[in-house]
Amino acid sequence: MRQARAVSLREERQREALRREKREYMRRWRANPENRARMMAMGHRQCAKRKVERSQEAGAKVCVFCRTHAPVKRIERLITTSAGFKAVYVMCCADCLA
Repeated sequence: MRQARAVSLREERQREALRREKREYMRRWRANPENRARMMAMGHRQCAKRKVERSQEAGAKVCVFCRTHAPVKRIERLITTSAGFKAVYVMCCADCLA
């Protein structure tokens, strides 16, 4: 019984040490300005991509911005591509137009 308890304590200490090492590594990684800028840019790209995908859904019968009201107008928005800007059309409700 004592040996089993000692083994479990040793394993627990190893897990805790590994967890601390991983946590410290991520703190250092997140503190790096280059990594922070890369993550922010990726987040902005993904958000813009999701908005465009939602607007292009076949059954999109709601406003792209608020996702609650019925759309009343199709508006043109610009998205960035590798070649520059591209115009896309999204459906928008009267509340979001104002």
